[in-house]
Amino acid sequence: MKRNNPIATALFIIGIIAIIYGIIAGLNYGTSEDYYLLGDLQGIMGWSIFGSGVVCGVLFFGFSEIIKLLQGIYNQNEQVKPNTEINLDKPTGISIEQERSIITDQVITVINEFYQSKNLKVTNIEETDKADFYKITLENGRTELIELGGFKPIVHSE
Repeated sequence: MKRNNPIATALFIIGIIAIIYGIIAGLNYGTSEDYYLLGDLQGIMGWSIFGSGVVCGVLFFGFSEIIKLLQGIYNQNEQVKPNTEINLDKPTGISIEQERSIITDQVITVINEFYQSKNLKVTNIEETDKADFYKITLENGRTELIELGGFKPIVHSE
């Protein structure tokens, strides 16, 4: 489920308001007859207010974008209870029964290469509820829990 962050939206709106307010206040201060007695300082103050409003608004845009990116990462990492099983014995090849599977071709290759180096054949790979952990069924009927999060696969006792 993709969620939007209301704080990011609020910061974006505040940024728009800050820019609009800075532009209007800067133009008003820089061109108003009430401040003509300041001379050249009036123009400098007008441009300063104008620039401050724009910079402040852009900062709010930046904070809003950071929160949106963090929310995107959070949405991506939300754990959905895994329900995927890949059977390596099927004659038609590997089938993925669930669209959002985390068992990729790379995961299958790494697991198969790891067990081939030990002269074992993998018959089944299942997702677990932990990230980077997979339940492996071997040809001899034994099952193992394997972690792929590091530089090399780590077998954990089940």
